[in-house]
Amino acid sequence: MRTSIVIPVHNQLACTQICLAALDQTLPVAETEIIVVDNGSTDGTAAWLQRQVGLRTNLLAIRSAANLGFAGGCNLGLAAASGDGVVLLNNDAIVSPGWLQGLWAPLLQQPALGMTGPVSNFVIREQVVAGPKRADWAAVSAYAAEIAQAHSGQGRPTERLSGFCLLIRRAVITRLGGLDPRFGLAYYEDDDYCLRADLAGFGLWIAQDVYVHHLGQRTATALGIADGRFDENWHRFRLKWGLPPDRPIEAGWRRSDILPRHRLAAKWYFPLPPVS
Repeated sequence: MRTSIVIPVHNQLACTQICLAALDQTLPVAETEIIVVDNGSTDGTAAWLQRQVGLRTNLLAIRSAANLGFAGGCNLGLAAASGDGVVLLNNDAIVSPGWLQGLWAPLLQQPALGMTGPVSNFVIREQVVAGPKRADWAAVSAYAAEIAQAHSGQGRPTERLSGFCLLIRRAVITRLGGLDPRFGLAYYEDDDYCLRADLAGFGLWIAQDVYVHHLGQRTATALGIADGRFDENWHRFRLKWGLPPDRPIEAGWRRSDILPRHRLAAKWYFPLPPVS
């Protein structure tokens, strides 16, 4: 299956370099395309990416003058993606051998599934595991190999997956379009996409035999939005889906919380931007 890897970035060039180096070690070039969306970086990312495009046959760099946030950046990448599936990947993620095949396996075995995600060290509680003691590629790969061996073929259904590393079947993108841009720079756009996929009839799956390391919140911390934006977007999510206004963020959400009158198909689809 041909796969597109969409990586939205805003500064944090060192993270992007580590991320792409790990991808180089794990991806079959002929079957994958890497789309890096530069969200208005000012640290030399744009120039570095242009040099890399000249050196790589499977890399596309898209430049936005403004920071469109995670949702906006992903939507630019989704619009340009040609794969049978698309991985949304944070630039502070470190993959290891077999990760992509492991995420594809449940989708190929279970046609009703629409999205899969790995386990990780810095992620929502449904997907969290301890992780390695070091974050270098060798340590991450060794830990991922242990996870793959100990949990070979294992996984479970879920109602939500983290957007830091998320494989999406093409049929889901055709049905739902892109991420909801109302969530701005970061947070809850992945919860929203998962809920929309679920309501549209697509299953979600945690591949418990796939580990992807996550350095975590590098861009959000640098922008100073890690805490306030989380609360703000929880409020947006509650309003959109009709959750009780006094529902605390710690309580989270479940599909059963969404009343029938809020499960409208009109809320599912967001058109992707035109490809320039």
